Amino acid sequence: MELTQETKQAFDVSLSVAANMQKLQITDDKGYLMVAEGIKTIKREYKKQEGIRVALVKPLNDHVKFINNQFKPVMGELSRAEDVLKNKVAAYNAELEKKRKEAERIAREKADAERRKKEEAARIQREKEEKERKAAEELKRKAEAEADAKKKADLLKQSKREEIKADNAGNQALVYESMAEQIKEPIIKQEPAAKGVSFVTTYSAVVEDKAAFIRQCVERGQFEYLEIKIALLTKEANQTKGARSWAGVKVVSGTSTKVRV
Repeated sequence: MELTQETKQAFDVSLSVAANMQKLQITDDKGYLMVAEGIKTIKREYKKQEGIRVALVKPLNDHVKFINNQFKPVMGELSRAEDVLKNKVAAYNAELEKKRKEAERIAREKADAERRKKEEAARIQREKEEKERKAAEELKRKAEAEADAKKKADLLKQSKREEIKADNAGNQALVYESMAEQIKEPIIKQEPAAKGVSFVTTYSAVVEDKAAFIRQCVERGQFEYLEIKIALLTKEANQTKGARSWAGVKVVSGTSTKVRV
């Protein structure tokens, strides 16, 4: 899109006016009046250019507005339909997750029960092993104190049998302990989602206690979280003619020139 030659010529006129007005100097009352009139001239040129700009932009904005309004109902309905379906998918996924956690809980309880069973079996075998070893040691002690050779030999044989029983009980305990260690925490995976559908966990921050939040930001030196609205402070300063004050804020007065065209 090209601007008309007339519009370009208007640019040149306004630029020339701006350049010439900036050359004006105030050395006396006449110069002051000329500069004041120059400001009015600049304002008129500005309004003229703004009028040309609006005239060119308005049809385009109206066209964009028309197109947006035409698409708004159908786009809104499509968005609403998407939200409805997403909510259904999320609800179904939540139900699947609930079932998965319940199945995992049941599997975990079953695994824990089985682990305790094996550990209890191992404990019983360890007790049996200790009992058999003590019996073997007692028979050995008696054999050492026995003077009769035949009785001594019999006591040693009995002691050996008790040691074998103790070894067997110890080996059985190792088996049960190993079996208990091999029982892992059950993990039941979630059913895969449909292709093209994914679930993302999102988080939102909600300020519940503004004063507490501000105190913590100040204590931590995290001032980037505290937005200072200069426009609001300036507005109140003007409304109170500079009487309004804030800690750490300096109200600076100045002069603004207003010109009526």
